[in-house]
Amino acid sequence: LFQNRQRNTILATQKIMLSQYANRMMACSKSLMKRPITHQRSTFTVYTGYGKTTPDLEALHDKWVNLYNKRDVADLTSLYTEDCTIMPCGAPSVSGRENAKKFLEKSIDQISEVLCHLDEAAPMDNNSSMAFIRGTYTWLNVGDADSVVDDGKNVLILKKVDNEWKIYVDIWASNHAKH
Repeated sequence: LFQNRQRNTILATQKIMLSQYANRMMACSKSLMKRPITHQRSTFTVYTGYGKTTPDLEALHDKWVNLYNKRDVADLTSLYTEDCTIMPCGAPSVSGRENAKKFLEKSIDQISEVLCHLDEAAPMDNNSSMAFIRGTYTWLNVGDADSVVDDGKNVLILKKVDNEWKIYVDIWASNHAKH
């Protein structure tokens, strides 16, 4: 009986979260419709307009989201630097491209789809050798609209390697971290 109550409470919370998420999405979409969207490339990314972005950084972000949702670990891993670090919420950091590949292979099937909001993406210095992408994410189970697996914030720190942006640090934090 306790487990059924607990499960019902969790399901009710998830439905509320999804409803709040849908309301935020609608509000964001309405505000975006009022201005021209110049870089909307991905069906999985919503550009919130909170901060500045650049087309090349948006393209990298979109590519990451699309490759993740396709489960293409090989091409996804190629977006990371050799000396990258992945800092997942609630788990130890993973360093190096080979370890990143192992981490992604192990974890990529834990969710069925990721939706992202890109809030800001810009170079961090005058010579543009480092940049960042800041946004939020929602992990979903496809076919179950009531099932938001997680949502939270994320930051990518990018580094130029051979004149191409690569992910140097990938960090995310759940809005529902366990204490």
